[in-house]
Amino acid sequence: MEVKPDKTCPKCASTDYRFRGRKPVDANEKKGLAAGTETKYQCAICGHQWKVRVAA
Repeated sequence: MEVKPDKTCPKCASTDYRFRGRKPVDANEKKGLAAGTETKYQCAICGHQWKVRVAA
């Protein structure tokens, strides 16, 4: 089983975050992105929101 690193806020490096949502996304040939799942998070400390995209 693969061990995944903890998610951290890209702005303040805090590991305290909130899950905001998850949705399937289509492939985008112009940007060179494969179809997959996009997950949104929000930092509990500074309020920064970021997305993590995982290819399916």
